Amino acid sequence: MVTVRQIRRSIGTPRIPVWPAAWALLLGWFTPVLGFASNPAVELRFPPGWEWQDIQSFDLDYRQGVLHVLLAARNGTSGTARLVYRKSRDGGATWDAPVVLPTEGGAAPISRRGNDVQLAVDGPRIVAAWQENGAIPGAGPLALALSTDRGRHWDRLPSPVAGADPTDNQSYLDLLADEAGRFHLVWLDDREESGSSQGLRHAVLAGRGRHWLTRQTIDDSVCTCCWNRLFALPDGRVAVLYRDIEPHDMRMATLDPVTSRWGGFVPVGEFNWRFTGCPHCGGGIASASGKGRWKLHSVVWTGQEVTPGLFYLQSDDQGRHWKARLRIGDGHARDADIAAWGQARAAIVFTQRDAGGTAIRAMRSGDGGTRWSQPLVVSGSGAIADHPRVIATDRGLRAFWTEYRSPQGKVLVTRTL
Repeated sequence: MVTVRQIRRSIGTPRIPVWPAAWALLLGWFTPVLGFASNPAVELRFPPGWEWQDIQSFDLDYRQGVLHVLLAARNGTSGTARLVYRKSRDGGATWDAPVVLPTEGGAAPISRRGNDVQLAVDGPRIVAAWQENGAIPGAGPLALALSTDRGRHWDRLPSPVAGADPTDNQSYLDLLADEAGRFHLVWLDDREESGSSQGLRHAVLAGRGRHWLTRQTIDDSVCTCCWNRLFALPDGRVAVLYRDIEPHDMRMATLDPVTSRWGGFVPVGEFNWRFTGCPHCGGGIASASGKGRWKLHSVVWTGQEVTPGLFYLQSDDQGRHWKARLRIGDGHARDADIAAWGQARAAIVFTQRDAGGTAIRAMRSGDGGTRWSQPLVVSGSGAIADHPRVIATDRGLRAFWTEYRSPQGKVLVTRTL
């Protein structure tokens, strides 16, 4: 159980109130520590002889009892990479046969952990997005594919950039299908050619169409290499969590459903971190609703000098204000994600370096984020693991991450929390 002394140690910039969390912990001092499921971590396996098994990137979506995953996988011998789609109807215990997505002109996906492939699902329609190899090594345009038969067959989609970016380099994508069946896509590009920042762009694929109808810039000056998170609020609005450039704090913007314009731009953790460069670390966000009320949970990382590290924050006014609840781990904790299940249960997953490698740790809350369990290592002993994700399913909360295993390279590992 997290103690009041740990909360005191988490106090950094005075703009972030922490003491309400300490009083909440005092009131619940004798509440038992939340336990974790005893299920062991398991590896996502491929059929015998499958060519592409070195997992470079992945994304997940869960809709109507089906867990969908998109992988960028590499052949360890030839170095060639492909996009692979799979789905599970039992929460990730077993998986259907893999389906390889089409590529054009031999352009290979170059998406990697932190700049991951993206996937969004609405009924039988599934959209996949990734960054593919361009003229400059390590850079290239975004690419998209659409399936209209639940992932069995795929066709390429046109890009919403349509020549608007002279650098021909779009990265750090995210995808979301909203309640109306529209697919929202965000990405970073430097079409203004500033060199020191990028713009956060947005496009919408509406209805059953194959063309992007809405294109706009959310923020024309953001951090150049941190992942973005699109998410749906319980009231149906769409929002995005991203890292600003000055200061380098995380920020939440919300799409107005009437005007179709972005607004809000609220700091999620007002650390006032001034930094020249990129930390290569975005954040995680989740919503929990019940009994006519809802709250937002977020986990963000800061390099602010006084108290660098990972923080859990909470908002009970639709993201207009955020309260700091807890500093997570030490200054080496980062690369986090968060998910909520129902009104009370939530989980945070993150990486933390130790003597043997990089471990995946998890924390659980059963009371809406007031109290959290102590971090538990959920990856293997001595693992070299990175960039965990956590997702809510009908069967509970489930974590996924990539882990290096010789000789095949990185594998996708999952565990029930």
